[in-house]
Amino acid sequence: MGITSLERLAALLVAACSLSICWLSLDHSSRSQDVVRHLVEGHAQAAMLLSETDQSLSQSRQIYDYLLSDRGVSVEDAVSILDSFTSRLRQLDAVEREHFDGMLLDLAHLRAGLMLIEEMRAFDEFSSTMTSTMEEVNQRLASVEAAFGELTGKAVLPGETLYFLGNSIKSLKTMATRYLRAKPDRLPVFNELMGKITNNLDRLLAMEELAGEHEALHALQAEVVALRTNIPRLRANLRYDPNFMANTNKAERDGIKNLWDASMRSVQAIKERHTRDMRQHSNAFQQETEADKRAFLILTGCILALAAAGLYTIRKCAVGRIAALKKGAALISNGQLDHRIPPGPSDVIGELAVEFNSMAESLQNEKRISAKAMEELERSHDLLDERFRERNQELSEAIDSLHLKDAALAHSREGVVVCDEALRVIDANPAISRLTGYPMASLLGLTPGSFCSNAPSGDFQETLLQSLEAQGRYEGEVEIISRDGKRVPLRVLFARIPGNGERLPRHVGICLDITEQRDTAHKLKRQALSDALTGLPNREALISSLGARMRKARADSSRFAVLHLDLDDFKNINDSLGHATGDALLKIVALRLSSVMRKDGMVARLGADEFALVSGPLESDSQALAMARRAAGCFRGPLELSGETYRLSASLGMASFPRDGSDAAELVKNAGLALHRAKMHGKGRLEVFTQELDEQVRSRVALERDLYKAVEDRQFEVHYQPIIDIASSRIAGAEALLRWTRNGTPVSPGEFIPLCEEMHIMRGVTEALLEKVTRDIKLWEAQGITPHVSVNISALHLSEPDFLERLADTLESHGIASGRIGLEITETAIMQNPQAAAETLRQLRERGHALSVDDFGTGYSSLRYLQKFPFTSLKIDRQFIADLDGKESRAIVKATIAMARTLGLTVIAEGVETVGQLELITGKGCDFYQGFLCSPALPATGFADLFRQKAEGFLDRPVQPGEKSAAPSDDDTLQ
Repeated sequence: MGITSLERLAALLVAACSLSICWLSLDHSSRSQDVVRHLVEGHAQAAMLLSETDQSLSQSRQIYDYLLSDRGVSVEDAVSILDSFTSRLRQLDAVEREHFDGMLLDLAHLRAGLMLIEEMRAFDEFSSTMTSTMEEVNQRLASVEAAFGELTGKAVLPGETLYFLGNSIKSLKTMATRYLRAKPDRLPVFNELMGKITNNLDRLLAMEELAGEHEALHALQAEVVALRTNIPRLRANLRYDPNFMANTNKAERDGIKNLWDASMRSVQAIKERHTRDMRQHSNAFQQETEADKRAFLILTGCILALAAAGLYTIRKCAVGRIAALKKGAALISNGQLDHRIPPGPSDVIGELAVEFNSMAESLQNEKRISAKAMEELERSHDLLDERFRERNQELSEAIDSLHLKDAALAHSREGVVVCDEALRVIDANPAISRLTGYPMASLLGLTPGSFCSNAPSGDFQETLLQSLEAQGRYEGEVEIISRDGKRVPLRVLFARIPGNGERLPRHVGICLDITEQRDTAHKLKRQALSDALTGLPNREALISSLGARMRKARADSSRFAVLHLDLDDFKNINDSLGHATGDALLKIVALRLSSVMRKDGMVARLGADEFALVSGPLESDSQALAMARRAAGCFRGPLELSGETYRLSASLGMASFPRDGSDAAELVKNAGLALHRAKMHGKGRLEVFTQELDEQVRSRVALERDLYKAVEDRQFEVHYQPIIDIASSRIAGAEALLRWTRNGTPVSPGEFIPLCEEMHIMRGVTEALLEKVTRDIKLWEAQGITPHVSVNISALHLSEPDFLERLADTLESHGIASGRIGLEITETAIMQNPQAAAETLRQLRERGHALSVDDFGTGYSSLRYLQKFPFTSLKIDRQFIADLDGKESRAIVKATIAMARTLGLTVIAEGVETVGQLELITGKGCDFYQGFLCSPALPATGFADLFRQKAEGFLDRPVQPGEKSAAPSDDDTLQ
């Protein structure tokens, strides 16, 4: 028998035995796993259900004890009494029910409160809301009781009706109080637990693992049913029968207690027996597993013994023939290539012998060929030696040149890389290793695109190859990712070096690190787009960000808001505390504003004390207003700086995209317009941009433009309203009033004069007024007319340091005496700077000017400043004259005239339009009046004509306290 037959026999035997063992093992393992899984799952589920049943019984036992201790009443008891009481009140007739309207409202709130408490108790919601609701119910009860007490004293109903209602209120209070003090009803929780226990027992009865416990489980089920039936009934008896817990019912309570104890013991007993059964099943299965293991070990030993016997037989047959092979191999290695081995049987060893003989024959042939080759090699060796010497000389010269180039490249800051035709790195200088972080050995074989980060490797590689093939060069900026993950920006230049017959084409790249240049550019860009003081984005950055947000909003069909914020009166802080303190406060404000903005929002500083806030995408206007409230909230608390406390306020204007602007500049402008409106109406206000505001602003801008032109072109006219001496009915003087006609339409002074003050052009307007008045007075003097003229002076004009000098120069240039010009100043203008105003007024009075308090009664109206300042007269505002029919205005006019006489001042009434008004102020002792009753304001020629018709009077002659107005003589002069 050959080696092959023995091997096949041994292999078949081992395979058959192995398959048998595997089949038996798998079959037994599968059956064992099924049994174990079924056993474990069944017993685990049974144990879990028993534990849940035991725990639920314990919880329900605690709830049972809780139910026995509850003596409360239900909400239905109190509500039924309340509804009965309310129904009785509604049966009263309309007259009687009027007395109980307030009580009916309290009863409705009381009923709603009780039902809300009942709902919260049902959901175990014992919160502060329940506490506040209970307090409100008690308050309503007290209110009902107090109201009924008051009605009982008034005897608005018959005695029997009041008696019935009184008893109803007492019952309602008793039942509601008992309900509020009662504990929450836990009976629903008890019923839920008992239902869960019943469900678990049904599942346990259906399990095969507890087949032996069916009798015990049925008994436990009967006990649970008895508890579930009797305890609600016991609870109901306890609630409606306060004496139920007496000794007469002790037997029933003891019976329920015994049921509880029996059910608890039954569950514990079932659990213990189930645990014992599980242990027995586990021990039996473990013994069976040990027996199977021993059988498998014995079978495996038999198979190993059979395999060892087969291998011994195979080895005995093969040893001799293998020894012949070893001997032949040794002879071949010693050079005896003519040795051959007999083939023998056609098995594996026989095939090896044939292969051995064939190999020996081949080696013999190769030996003969090698001998001929050695002869040829010796002849060519001499030729190679000669050529080597020539090449060696050339290489030495080239190496010297390369050494110089390598030294230059090694010390160069620019990275130099040499690539083959496929752009694979074949050489590089040390600078490339420093830039990429890769050692030279790791760089070899890589492509430039493999560490480029600004585009996928394939795309960059393809772009580079295309440019080199088309143009022979490539130049641009790229980013590489160094070995440590750092991004390095490079300026690269690649060039193609063509090859020749002996040299392949190459590509050379030069890489320059531009990190410093790029960082510098980024730093300059950041500085250009950020505020140096606060670090916030500046106006340019805001405009750029708004542009991007607008594009995104258009694409998403969303909207956002821009808030323009300005600190109120911040200039005062800079002026009084210095710019260093102001800058520190601005930094704090920037931090606060940034802290209230969301991540998708933006805070920017526009300059000085102005900031801008940009929201993220908004769903409604209320979200924009919420952002404005958060921004305004930053100023509710004080700002602490270096131990000092400062309080600031801010005015805000808001505009929304896309409603209020189509581009960034327009949106910021419209938010600024809303801010301007907010500051016009006070401090700490928010205004939202509207189209009406836009129209008003456009109108205001046009009005401002025309006002500037009117001042430059002297378009203003002066009209004069006569001031009449009441005693003589003659003209005592006139008030110079500005008039302006714009595009053929008269403009009210109340519209353009305040605007001139805001535009700070009132100085030019007043100078034009004084210039025209002095010219008219000079013209009147030539005509023999000498009226006294009063001119209104603004607060801004009065506070200017050179006001007195310029006024004196104007009068002197036209030759007008100071006594011919009187000055009218409002109360508000004086009180802006009382100390400075007092000195200026004193000097004016010394120069002979008459001084009048204009619009008296509409400002401070203080006796203190009337005594302090050197006034000669006061003017009662027209609003009091127009309302003389009212008792209050009449009293104010009377008191004002009496006060003026006490202080030695003359009184002028403005806006007198009727004879009745004139008679009233005459009766009160007023000295002068002006108004449409005499004449409206007239041009200079019209006033001169009117003046000629009347005699001249006095405007500021001295009046003693209590003196009646006397008719002035013709030679009196105006002061």
